[in-house]
Amino acid sequence: MMPWSRINEDALPFYMVSGDHHRAHRISALKQRPMPMRTILSAFLCGTLLAAEAAFAGGTIGRTIGVNCNACHGPDGKSQGAIPSLDGLSAKQIESAVLAFKLGERQATVMNRIAKGYTDNEIAAIAEYFANLQ
Repeated sequence: MMPWSRINEDALPFYMVSGDHHRAHRISALKQRPMPMRTILSAFLCGTLLAAEAAFAGGTIGRTIGVNCNACHGPDGKSQGAIPSLDGLSAKQIESAVLAFKLGERQATVMNRIAKGYTDNEIAAIAEYFANLQ
C-alpha cells in the first residue's frame, strides 16, 4: 500500500483512494491496461497500407499523376494530334510501353525522359487509370 502523496497520476484510473484518503487500493474490476504502443502502431500501419493499396487500385494515385499525361495525350488520354492516344488501350499495353520508354528499349523524343521520373508502381497505377476510363 502506498501513501496518497506517492501515487503516480498516470496510474490513477487503476487506483481507488480509500475512505481515510491515506492509502490507495488496487481495484480488481478495473484491471484494464492501456493498449501497448506496438499494437497501436501495427494497427495504424496496416490501415495506412490498406488505404494506399486501395488508392492505387481505385485509381486515386493514377488519376493524380495521370493529369500530367493529359498535356500531350489529350483529356482522358484521347489525343487529337500526332501524339498517340491512350484511349482504348489496355492497362498492360500502356504499362509495357511506358516501361519500354523508361528502360530505353523504345525510342522517343521526350517520353523516355518522362518515364524515368516514375516508379514501376506509379506507372502501373497510371496505366490502370487510363485503361479504366473506357
